[in-house]
Amino acid sequence: MEESKFIRILKNAKASGNYANINLKVYRNQEHKYFKLVYVREEKICPCCKRGFNDSIENTLIVYFKDLPQHLTIFQASMLFLVFKLKKKPCDYAKYHKCPAGKEFIRNIEKIEGVENEE
Repeated sequence: MEESKFIRILKNAKASGNYANINLKVYRNQEHKYFKLVYVREEKICPCCKRGFNDSIENTLIVYFKDLPQHLTIFQASMLFLVFKLKKKPCDYAKYHKCPAGKEFIRNIEKIEGVENEE
C-alpha cells in the first residue's frame, strides 16, 4: 500500500476515545501472508430464556501482505481494524507511519478487503 494513501485514510479517521483494546480474533494462513480480523461483541443473555445470543453483525477485515511474512502484534491488528473498518484513529497511535517499522509494515500491505468506500 502506498504511504500517501494510508496517511490520507488516517487523516480522514476521527479521534477515538478508549479503543486501545478491542475484542478481535485473528485468523491467518500458514505462510503468514493472509490475516482475517474478526470483531465480535460479547454474547448477551436473554432475560426470559437465559440463552446466549449475539446481536451484533460480525465485522470482518481481510488483509493480504506482499513479500515478507508478518506476525501481527496486538497494536497492528487493532490499528488496522480501527482505521479501515471503524474509521477511527487509535489513541496510542503516536505517528506509527513515520517510524521505519511502520513504513515497512504499510508498504508490505498488498490489499485490504471488507472496507467500504476505499479511496
